[in-house]
Amino acid sequence: MTTTTTQARDLIDRLDAERAPGGRLDIAERYAYSGDTDLPYMPRQARREYRELAKSSREHRVPAVLGALTAPLRVVGFRSTGATDNLSPWDNWQANGLDARADGVHMDALAAGVSYVRVTPSNQPGRAAITPCRFDSVLADYANLNGKDTDWPTIALHYIGTTVDTFGTSRRVFDVWDAESRTRFTETDRTDNVGGLVASEPVEHGLGVVPMVRFRERWSPSGSPGLASVLKNPADRLNRALLAWEVAIQYASFRQRWATGLVIPEDDETGEPVEPFESAVDRLWVSDSPDAKFGDFAQTDTSGMRAAVEDARTALAVLAGVQPGLVEGLDVAGAKTGAAATSSSLMDRRLRALSASFGESWEQVLRLAAQITGDTEAAADTSARVVFEVIEAESVQATVTALATAVGSLGLPPEATWPSLVAVIPGASANDVETWKALARDRDGRAGLAVDYVVGAEEPAVEAEPAVAA
Repeated sequence: MTTTTTQARDLIDRLDAERAPGGRLDIAERYAYSGDTDLPYMPRQARREYRELAKSSREHRVPAVLGALTAPLRVVGFRSTGATDNLSPWDNWQANGLDARADGVHMDALAAGVSYVRVTPSNQPGRAAITPCRFDSVLADYANLNGKDTDWPTIALHYIGTTVDTFGTSRRVFDVWDAESRTRFTETDRTDNVGGLVASEPVEHGLGVVPMVRFRERWSPSGSPGLASVLKNPADRLNRALLAWEVAIQYASFRQRWATGLVIPEDDETGEPVEPFESAVDRLWVSDSPDAKFGDFAQTDTSGMRAAVEDARTALAVLAGVQPGLVEGLDVAGAKTGAAATSSSLMDRRLRALSASFGESWEQVLRLAAQITGDTEAAADTSARVVFEVIEAESVQATVTALATAVGSLGLPPEATWPSLVAVIPGASANDVETWKALARDRDGRAGLAVDYVVGAEEPAVEAEPAVAA
């Protein structure tokens, strides 16, 4: 199927609408990444000083909220049910550096509601190229069968950058993928071309599907606007509370002095009034006038504004399903009682839902990578699953204790618990399991040599020579 210029232009216009000011992708960019959030309300005649306060008082907290959800979602393996070793497609994971890049895919999906990973043949033999795409660069259409989207898109647009034409004009370049080929489109003047696009010759990819895998913040027939859009209003409310607090600190958080009944002297040369009292913390006001009175205005109590800020921060975390203490930077370990325990439980459920959603997508990525590398068995193994780091917001100690008990009380071999340990020990990876196995083999071999040396190994029985008749 050849993609027409009309189809490509429709996809580009829809992507541009999402990226326009106020669109879903624009909100994700400003609230989850750049920090260029909306300014709090201010009077039309506000002075420059007030406007600068409004800009500087904004708090870029949405990334911290999203980061609290993505941090525990670390993929540590790809295994068949009941297996302890990773399957061969895991080599593609390592070759593409996804230990570091997967977090960005999750972050984009949370912020914008959806993100994409492209899987194509690599220029290295026996490898697939797995490329996370920028969240605002892809638009894909899916067929709907019996109320459920198909696993693969019917067509996908990917903005890949700009080029400069012969006249020095910058032109945007897009790839449009279908199940058979990739067609590259370059924008041009609409006066020269009705659609404003010039298409290259389609290049067949031979994969049989559009090689874009979708990662979703939540599975919903109507889709998800992304957490950046969901958290926009609470984030704006937080910034308004911060601005009120900042203004109070700037102008009303200190006592202001007043004086009445003063005789204001005049300058002998100019005849202008002379201010007799210069306010400073190291100055004392004194007057010889019997009618003079001095006093001060009490400073503004900012505790209510601080409480409003803390409430807004908490609401921001709760709406995202995040334990507020993690976003506030507080140490809540061992203090999960009452509301803290409830929010921890909610976050655990949120992480389980995300791991299920993202896990399905990563499995789709690795199965397509296996197909590309010719591993038909792994490509067809729908029982294989990705393994995440422990996602509960509990301490690692409880899991380690349970595994140790299983080894000691149930007689399980220690090696059986190693894949589970990788999922709970911070920084551990599937490669560590292979290292541990090698160390165990080396240890067992040296232990056997030691036993032979101390006890003395028995000489192997030698079959007696048959007697020879004289």
